Amino acid sequence: MRRLTILTLAVGGLALTTCAGLEPLTDLQAKRLEQIDELLEVLEEDYVFPKRHDLDWDSLRKQYRAAAPFSARPNDFYHLLTGMLSELDDLHVSFDVPPENLVEDGRAATTVLEVPGFYLMPIEGRPYIVGWPEGQQPRRPERLPEAAAFPEVVRIEGFRAIWPLVPNLLRGRPGSAAELHLRWRDGSVTRHTVARPEEVEEPGGSGVVSAWQLGGGTSLQWEELGGYLYLDLRTLDRDRIELEEIDAILDRARESKGLILDLRRNPGGDWALTGAIGGRFLREPLTFALSAKPEESFFFGLISVDPFISSSWEPRGDRYEGPLIVLTSALTGSGAEHLALVLQREVGAIVIGERTSGAEAGVARYVAQDGSTLRFSAIRLLDLRGRGLQDSGVVPDVSVRLTLADVERLGPSGAFRNWEERIFAAVGRELGGVSLLERPVPRAESRQEVTR
Repeated sequence: MRRLTILTLAVGGLALTTCAGLEPLTDLQAKRLEQIDELLEVLEEDYVFPKRHDLDWDSLRKQYRAAAPFSARPNDFYHLLTGMLSELDDLHVSFDVPPENLVEDGRAATTVLEVPGFYLMPIEGRPYIVGWPEGQQPRRPERLPEAAAFPEVVRIEGFRAIWPLVPNLLRGRPGSAAELHLRWRDGSVTRHTVARPEEVEEPGGSGVVSAWQLGGGTSLQWEELGGYLYLDLRTLDRDRIELEEIDAILDRARESKGLILDLRRNPGGDWALTGAIGGRFLREPLTFALSAKPEESFFFGLISVDPFISSSWEPRGDRYEGPLIVLTSALTGSGAEHLALVLQREVGAIVIGERTSGAEAGVARYVAQDGSTLRFSAIRLLDLRGRGLQDSGVVPDVSVRLTLADVERLGPSGAFRNWEERIFAAVGRELGGVSLLERPVPRAESRQEVTR
């Protein structure tokens, strides 16, 4: 009898809450619901990995949709949308929000990335904090060695810290506290807050260690190293580099002893441009199978048709046939990964560095009614054996990693320099014992840069 009484009280309380929820939504609440439904509809129709990692998307959809109407403040609402997207755990998912959408009480949003002294660094693809604002350092776990000072950020504002979405979550109301969940080397997790600045004297600060500022001002760099041509290609975005520039460099490489193609800072870009670059190395056409939705329906669902689509990379121009080394990192993504894998499998290139990010798919771009831009995985790109790159990435022939232990031992900048030295030492060994570090002309002086 007692159990029945308790159950009745619980249900009665729920009924009261539900009745209150039946009141008409305010204009703002209706707008919030419309905004989240717009993104949900796009993802449910076109996102190509709805069941990755046993993702219960239906449950998550209900969870975030239930909260959306009551998230009145702009920054809180866009944190909620970003958090929903972070559940996909997909490096191809990004969300750009116009700054004017984040204005509250006439004040623009600020970000922890603009706080002097705060620095993020990707280590094996995950975000670590390697610099703290003065007076805002966290309490370290008990018995943790002093050298173990760099924690991984696992959650921001309670949401997964996925690298492309981290800036969205670190941005917020001026002066508000950003809640961070930090995982330390011993596995313990602590909570810490960092105050966003009240105002920013010089907007646009990065907050990311300079060596890892992906997509920055420099699109590509090249130089000659002891008769070899080194090409640091940092994007495959057609708006930032031109195929003619790449062709001119590859023509020069054909006259050199060999080519070192550095894709460590390349997150991908235009598929056609990627294929055109790949075509300079191919003997025969290479075909990819494209997989999107399982089927498309016509005539109100009476007829279903499976779409079969392919894309080919065609050989073109004077083929590069010399020795070829490709450098990769855990942030090498998308088209850059496909380029690395094609050169590894089809051309015999030696891949040196880290396993790549495993962000395989073609990206769709959707501009919402509020001006926000959502990018997400929409089309799988598979070889003719049905193999893709999602989650597995490109496995290097020679593994040379930049690890947390390196950063703890040498500091962020020192660890990166040490990694560069080990990378080029490995390149030299693969090229027959060549020393590429002992060169007469400093790289900074001999480098040719193309910026946009």
